[in-house]
Formats: sequence, structure tokens, C-alpha cells
Amino acid sequence: MREISSERKFQDVLDEAKTLILMDVWAPWCGPCRQMEPIIQELEEEYKDRLLIIKVNADDVPNLTAREGIRSLPTFIWYKDAQKV
Repeated sequence: MREISSERKFQDVLDEAKTLILMDVWAPWCGPCRQMEPIIQELEEEYKDRLLIIKVNADDVPNLTAREGIRSLPTFIWYKDAQKV
């Protein structure tokens, strides 16, 4: 699981990834986000060779979350070949 702390890092991950990407947009104050964490960790363990999970703290990267159209948390977005699926 990778933490994304900037729009640049997000774009670098998209450009370099060879696998399917699941972007998990969350915030520390979000109760449902905390409830989803164990499920996300299970996905990472089960599909580690075929899936890259990136975590984006919505409070830390507001321009990215606005650009991606995120209006509620948690939000999960899939990417393949640097494009939303």
C-alpha cells in the first residue's frame, strides 16, 4: 500500500504502475474509512501481485480529490493503464 502525498506522486504512480490500481480516498476523521481499512488490507494481501493499492488522505491533497470529483468519503476508484476504469 502506498501513501500518496501530492498530485505529482499520484501521477508518477499512475504512469509507472504495471498492475491494476485501487485508489482509496480517506480521512482520519472518517469513521467508515476506518471500518474499511481491514478489508483494504485483506485485498492487498490476497492480490498483492496483481493490484496496487494507493491511499490518499483527502485532507492532505485537496486539489487531487477535487480534480478526481470526490465528494464523499471513503471513495474508491480503479485505474488501469493510467485511466479510470
